[in-house]
Amino acid sequence: MATKSPRKASSKRKKIKDSKVVDPKQVQSDSQLPSPEPERDVDQQDQGTTIYGHGDFQRLIFSFTVVALIVLLCHSHALTLVTRPVDHWCRPPSTFADLSPSMWKNIGIPLDEDGRPSECLAYAQPGQQPNDTETYECDFWDYDPTHAAHSARSFWDLVCRRSSLVALGNAVYMSGALLVVPLAGYLADIFGRKIVITTGVVALLTSTAATCIARVYSFFLMTKFVNSACASSIFVVSLTLLYEVAPLAYRVFYISVSCAVGTFFVDVLLLMLASFRLPWTLLQVIVLSPTVLLLLSACAVHESPVWLLVTSKFDEAQAVMLKAAIMNNMSRNVAKQTMQRLKARNIYAEALPCRLQFLIVVMALLGGTCSLCSIAIYAKPRLVGDVLLVFAQCCARVLVPSAYLYIAELFPTGVRSAVLCGAYASGRLGAVAASALGLLEDLNREDLKLAIVGSGLLGVVVSMLGMPETSRGLIDVRAAETDKDVLKLMQDTLDTSPRPRTMRKKKAKPKP
Repeated sequence: MATKSPRKASSKRKKIKDSKVVDPKQVQSDSQLPSPEPERDVDQQDQGTTIYGHGDFQRLIFSFTVVALIVLLCHSHALTLVTRPVDHWCRPPSTFADLSPSMWKNIGIPLDEDGRPSECLAYAQPGQQPNDTETYECDFWDYDPTHAAHSARSFWDLVCRRSSLVALGNAVYMSGALLVVPLAGYLADIFGRKIVITTGVVALLTSTAATCIARVYSFFLMTKFVNSACASSIFVVSLTLLYEVAPLAYRVFYISVSCAVGTFFVDVLLLMLASFRLPWTLLQVIVLSPTVLLLLSACAVHESPVWLLVTSKFDEAQAVMLKAAIMNNMSRNVAKQTMQRLKARNIYAEALPCRLQFLIVVMALLGGTCSLCSIAIYAKPRLVGDVLLVFAQCCARVLVPSAYLYIAELFPTGVRSAVLCGAYASGRLGAVAASALGLLEDLNREDLKLAIVGSGLLGVVVSMLGMPETSRGLIDVRAAETDKDVLKLMQDTLDTSPRPRTMRKKKAKPKP
C-alpha cells in the first residue's frame, strides 16, 4: 500500500484548519493557545469591540457628531444673539424732527413707572397743555445710535408690540425640527444614515448662506425653519450612527463626551461673542460659520455596517467593513479569532445595568431642584436661587445623553433612527412650551415658571417607573439565532480580501 507523503498530509491538515465549519471544542482549545497579537486586542474583544476593530473609523464619526452638535447649538442661539435688546423710543412727528433726542424725550415721551422715558408710548399732543397726558402707541421708533447696529431689532423694528415677532421666530425655528426630524429619522431607517446626513449637509449650507444675506424678515424666518430641520436631523442621525459603530464598551463614553464637548465649545464661543460689540450681520456670520465644517462629512461619515446587514445589503456591508478594518489597523488574525468566538457561542458584554434607574434619579433631582429654585426665587434669597439654577443646568446636561443612550439601547436597528428622531422632536415640542412659559418672566413670575417645570418633571418620573430596563447588549450578532449567513459573509470577507499586487507570488510552472 502506498503511504501518504508528508506534504499531502500537512496540506490536508491545513485545509481542515482553515475550513469555515468550526467546532466549538476546537475554538475553545484554540482560544487557549497564545495569540500572536497583543493582549490588549483580546481584551477589546471581550469588552465588545466590533469585528472591524476600534480606531480611526469610530473617531472620525465621533468628531463629526461633535461638529454636528456644535452647528446645531450655534443655529439654536443665533436668533437670541442677534436680537439683543437695544434702547429705543417713539420717533417724533415731522414737526418735531429737528429736535435732539433729549429734547424730544422731555416734551413728547411720558415717563413709565420706574421714572424712565417710555419706549413704546408718546404724547398725542406734545408741547401743548401741561395737563394733556393722552398717549398712544407709536408705529415707528428711533434707536440709540451707538448700539443700533448691534441688534437686528433696530433693522426690522422688533420692539414694543412688534417684539412678538421675535417669539414667532423662535417658534418657527422650533417647528422646523418638530415637523421634519421624525421624517428624516424614518428616511434614515429606509435609505440609510449616510445619504440623509449628506443631503442634510447640502441643504443646511444653502439655507445658512441664505440666512446671512436675508434682509426681509419673512424670508429670514423661512431660512431659520430650514436651518432647524437640517441641523437637528444631521445631529440626531449622526448620533445614531455613532451609537451603531461604537463598540459596546465605549458607547457611553462616545455619546456622553460628544454631547459634553460640543456643549462646552458653544458655551465658550457664546461667552466670547457676548463680550464684543459687533454688528449683528457680522455676528450672525461668525456664529453660523461652524456650519462649513460639516463639509468634512464626505470623508468622515460612512454607512452603518449594522444597518447594512439588517437590511440585507451584504455587498455594501462587506465594503464598509473592509474599509473600517483598514482604517483601524485591524489584524486579520484577531478578526478571525473574534469570528470563531461568535460562531462557538453567544458573547455578551455587560452594559450599564441601571440605565433606567439612573435616568429616574437624575430627572427627580432636576425636578426637585427646579421646585426648590422656585421657592428660593419667591422668598428672594437670590444667591440660593442662582446656585440651584446652576445645579439644575448640570442635571439637564447629564440627562440628555443618558436619555439618548436609553432609547438607542431599547429599540432595534431597523427603527432606532426614527425613534430617536421622534424623541428629539418631542423635546422640541417641550421647547415650544418653554417659550410660552417664558411669558411669565415678563410678568416677573419666574418662580411660577420653575414650579410648573419642576412639577412636570416629577410627574414624568412617576410615569417612568413602569418602563422597561436595558440590562445587556450584544457585541455584534447572536450566532445561535438567524445570523449564520451574516457571520459566513464576514468570514468570507476576511478570507478573500484582496492583497496588493506586489505581494502576490507567481505560481511555479511544473517541470516537464
